[in-house]
This record gives sequence, C-alpha cells and structure tokens, in this order.
Amino acid sequence: MLLIVVSLLAGVVLGAANVVPGSWLRHLDKSVTITLFIMLLALGAQIGSNGELVANLPALGGQALIISAFSIIGSVLVLWLLAMNWKAIREREEV
Repeated sequence: MLLIVVSLLAGVVLGAANVVPGSWLRHLDKSVTITLFIMLLALGAQIGSNGELVANLPALGGQALIISAFSIIGSVLVLWLLAMNWKAIREREEV
C-alpha cells in the first residue's frame, strides 16, 4: 500500500512541477484507461481461476453489493459536502 501512495504522490509532484512533457499529457487519459481495463481483465481472470471463490460467489456477492453501495453513497456524500463548502469558501473570497 505504501508503494501505491508513494507512486501517486510522486506523480502529483511531477505533474505539478511540469516535468512531464506536453506530448505525454495529451495521451495520458487514453493510456490510463487502457491500463485500467488490462488490470480489470487480469483481476477477473484471477477471480475466475479460483474455484473456491467462484463457488462462494453467491454468498459473497450480497456482502460485496452492500459494501459497494455504502462506499458509493459515502463517497458521493463526502464529495457533495466538500463541493458545498468549496462553494461557500469561494463566495467568501469574492466578497
């Protein structure tokens, strides 16, 4: 997990420092999307090859649905609260 956080922070620093060439930035969205699809394909293949997991999928599916739903609801709620506070902060700055 630490490697993931460090990699993400390194990318933010490189992007903020304008170290990444502009020609790369134009293609970054597409490469991120393709990489994400490849990772999801690999994850699906790994799950599909695990017989015990596939056998328990109906029981795990309900729990996963509940956890996913609450994660989405929580994320949207936090984003909405941040957006409302951001709007209030911006209005105070303009006055």
